[in-house]
Amino acid sequence: MKFKTSLDTLCKVITTLAIAIVVFVSIKFIYHPVYYGEVIILWVAVLAGYCYAPKSYEVTDSELIINKGVNKRIIKLTEIANVSAVSKEELGRGMRTGGVGGFFGYFGKFYYSKIGKVTLYATRGTNMVLITLKNEQKIIITPDDLSLVQLVKTRISRTSF
Repeated sequence: MKFKTSLDTLCKVITTLAIAIVVFVSIKFIYHPVYYGEVIILWVAVLAGYCYAPKSYEVTDSELIINKGVNKRIIKLTEIANVSAVSKEELGRGMRTGGVGGFFGYFGKFYYSKIGKVTLYATRGTNMVLITLKNEQKIIITPDDLSLVQLVKTRISRTSF
């Protein structure tokens, strides 16, 4: 079953402003060949942000798939120790340690004071689902529909026989 994910208002604003700035800079320096390299780098950054942002989540009989623009993160259900919906309060204060904080989503490596290191594949600050793997790695996703949690739990219980 496929679950959509949509950008929250903050991500929409950050993404729109960033792209507007890149467009403005591109137009301003289009007649200055000395800046072509910088303009190309800006557009590559926009493309990379779009390509690595989470697009949807999918639950099959044996896997949880995080669909991104250019690739997928596949997690076998047998690797999952726990899955639950969480709030910002349950996570504590957050800090980005190596990732994107609002441009097409929130993805990459983050640290939260109450749970420690976590990998985010999120597009919003709500509907957060914490997935803890058996190797103690933590992942947060943000589906539009939180019924994903119950579906994953049901599929895990079927595969644990």
